[in-house]
Amino acid sequence: MVYRFMSEHRGEYTIREMAVVLGVSSSAYYKQAKKEEAGVGKEGDGELIAMIRLIPERHHYRYGSPRVRETLRRDYGRQVSRKKAARLMRENGLNALRRRKFIPTANSNHGLVPPKSLNFRI
Repeated sequence: MVYRFMSEHRGEYTIREMAVVLGVSSSAYYKQAKKEEAGVGKEGDGELIAMIRLIPERHHYRYGSPRVRETLRRDYGRQVSRKKAARLMRENGLNALRRRKFIPTANSNHGLVPPKSLNFRI
């Protein structure tokens, strides 16, 4: 909101004067202006979210954010950070399935006697 005001009144006052009065740094204004110029933000994420939704679905929800990020770069040519991919996946409920814990089972039908050194109660 402050940055929008600064950009609207850019012709009347200098950025430095407005930054001092409004209590923001001029570098923060220029950083925000650069982001808006590049179209970075939540509005541009719709297309990216659609791509991200396809990837886990195609791979039976086995892909987490690192693999999704790599697939976006390789197949779609979109450069996205791992953290942004993770955030978009988390916000849209696209979680990778986790492996189940390995539970060894005993074959009780073998008829063998365990060795005495183990603390089995027979």
